Amino acid sequence: MTIDDLQLALENAQAASQHLALPLAGKNWSGPAGEFAGSGTGSSIDFHDQRDYHPGDDPRHINWQAYARNGSYTMKLYREEVRPLVELIVDVTPSMFLTKQKAMRSCEMIYLLHALAEKSGSAVQIYLLHGDHHLRVERDQLASHAWFEKVANFSSKQKKTAEADGPSLPRVDHLPLRAKSFRLILTDGLYLGDPTSWLHQLARGQGVMSLFIPYCSEEENPAWRGNCNLKDTEQGRDHQVHINPKQLDAYKTAYNNHFSLWQQCAQKFQAPLARIPAELSLIESLQLQALPKQALSTNS
Repeated sequence: MTIDDLQLALENAQAASQHLALPLAGKNWSGPAGEFAGSGTGSSIDFHDQRDYHPGDDPRHINWQAYARNGSYTMKLYREEVRPLVELIVDVTPSMFLTKQKAMRSCEMIYLLHALAEKSGSAVQIYLLHGDHHLRVERDQLASHAWFEKVANFSSKQKKTAEADGPSLPRVDHLPLRAKSFRLILTDGLYLGDPTSWLHQLARGQGVMSLFIPYCSEEENPAWRGNCNLKDTEQGRDHQVHINPKQLDAYKTAYNNHFSLWQQCAQKFQAPLARIPAELSLIESLQLQALPKQALSTNS
């Protein structure tokens, strides 16, 4: 990806962000003062509960109708209004940039999700994940595209060791996640095994999640026949293999089953999971799953 590619991805994301929003309504959040329902009491017009009056309470919130009925002073409690805390958590392992189209889609989604978080007035933290490490990215590093150079350096510093059991999900237990934040997870999910424990870590502290999985046709429906040169993107190694139609069918079945498992695991955490194809325009790709599954919403 060149600077021009990254700038185009940013422009595509900014254009799409004019028509989209994060699905923040209808949930209780934690954060600084804002316009969305919080988990505590505050000074909005949304009646929440009532309690007995205590000396020092603001008399403007006394429930005078209740006093007229029973002669007891009670306080009206209103729903707190806050700006949610948004955490954008991005898998930046090499498979996220497998092809030029997938790399572009991954970058567009990073820029888009950040733009939508800022558009909502939310405080945003961005974390890049690779193996056992994470890296926090500042807003100016995203705007200047300096984050992508960090990804390249990040990847080159990882120990290139072969894994007999295949690639494992990046470590997330050390992320400084904040309680009751909205967590936007961007990963291609190309890891072996059940992701339940990984998602459990990401949901800690009563976090709310939405998952976005970019993918390309080369991985979903490859045209492998006969002798093929396959590259292990995580290890940077080439493998010469012979693939017959039966093996290709077995791969496609395993691929579909793998993402059915991801969908089932996400449902356990009430987290919408949207797969995002790389070959369509950004808006068209989001219309397939991200909008129907309410991982994103349109402007109201």
